[in-house]
Amino acid sequence: MKLLQDVQKVALAVAVCAVTTGAMAATQGTVGSTSEGEFDVTYNQGAEVRIWGLQDVSFDGDDEDVTAGALTQSYDFCSFSNNTNEVLYDVASANGDFTLALVGGESDPLPYRVALADLSSPDTVLDTWGNDAASELDSGAQGYSRYETQQVTANDGNNVCAAANQTTRLTVTVPQVTGPAPSDGAYTDTVTITVRPI
Repeated sequence: MKLLQDVQKVALAVAVCAVTTGAMAATQGTVGSTSEGEFDVTYNQGAEVRIWGLQDVSFDGDDEDVTAGALTQSYDFCSFSNNTNEVLYDVASANGDFTLALVGGESDPLPYRVALADLSSPDTVLDTWGNDAASELDSGAQGYSRYETQQVTANDGNNVCAAANQTTRLTVTVPQVTGPAPSDGAYTDTVTITVRPI
């Protein structure tokens, strides 16, 4: 019991010392014809990031036949960090495996992939999420969720991703279906991109 009391006393002493040390950063004045004291003013800003300019991607089977060839769409979006000139991206699929599932029906899902490229070199893909038999990833390695660094620009304070602020090119590709044509209907998935500070 005495050992526990001693430990508690030591812990209390350390806690009081820590609080006292933090509270005594200012210099106090002394008694005299004048008295002078000093104190510091500090502001701590946390790291902040933002992503905007994302768009829904839609392929119209009447105009674009997935059995005739791969379908691809690209656009540029914006990202921001107040910390460095780079951010980290995490890309995830709501379906869990980067496949498009038939809404309200049963049919084989359609695999797709998402690629990111820095606009300083938009033709050089930095990372790819999802896969298909024709991709550079193994056929069983679906659901990749990897980080990649990208250049960033200033936050324009609204939801308009002006061309001057665009940082990253996003490309969605649905590979060609070489077997039977998919059943009719809408195939969909939701992609979540999370931006993190470095």
